Amino acid sequence: MEVYKKDLKSYFFNLVLLLAFIFSLLSIYMSVRMSDQIKDLERQITASSEPESLDAIGQSLLKLEEKLRDSRQLNLEQEKQIQVLSQKVRTIDPKGSSSNRQLPNEVRHENYLIQAGDTLSQIAQSHGVSLSDLIDLNQSVDPKRLQIGQTIRIPLP
Repeated sequence: MEVYKKDLKSYFFNLVLLLAFIFSLLSIYMSVRMSDQIKDLERQITASSEPESLDAIGQSLLKLEEKLRDSRQLNLEQEKQIQVLSQKVRTIDPKGSSSNRQLPNEVRHENYLIQAGDTLSQIAQSHGVSLSDLIDLNQSVDPKRLQIGQTIRIPLP
C-alpha cells in the first residue's frame, strides 16, 4: 500500500470542508428547533382565544423572529468566513508560504507519460520549463516515487 504525503494545502482544505460540514449541521439543528417552536406556537394559537395568552404568544413569536434574524446573520458570517478560508487555501504553496500564483488546475498544461529512467528535473529540462513550476503543477506526485506509465502535467507557456 502506497502512502501519500499530505501537504499543508490539503490540511487547510480539509479543515475548510470540516468547518462547512459543522456549520451545515448547526444550521439544520437550529432550523429543526425553530420549526418545533413554530408548531408549538400554532398549537397555542388554535387552542387559546384569551387576550392574555395571545399576548404571550405574540411575545414568543417576536422572540422567534429575532432568533431567525440572528440565525440568518450567523449563516452569512459563517459563509464569509468559509470563503475567506477557501481563498487562503488557494494561495498557499506546498512550502507553507502564501503566494498569489494561480492554482495548478488553472495553468494550461499538457500531459506527459513517465518513461523508464525519467526524473522530474530531466522532464523539466527537456520541455523547457522550470523544475519548481513542474513540481507546483504536480503537487500530488512524489518526485522520488515516479512510476512508469504515470501521467504528469507539464505547464505550457
